[in-house]
Amino acid sequence: MEGSYLTVRLLLPDNDHALVIDLAAVRWVRRHYFGIEFLRLPASERHRLDQFLTAYRR
Repeated sequence: MEGSYLTVRLLLPDNDHALVIDLAAVRWVRRHYFGIEFLRLPASERHRLDQFLTAYRR
């Protein structure tokens, strides 16, 4: 539901443990899709996410 807050765990193919976003907000919902904004992401997890996205974009 739009406006909801959640903790998100993403399983990335680069590691055995989930990437944890401590706090995220649901910003939009359309049928089976939704958009979330990461509000609180520990620095170590941010670094890991940046590395994954950089590799994925190649």
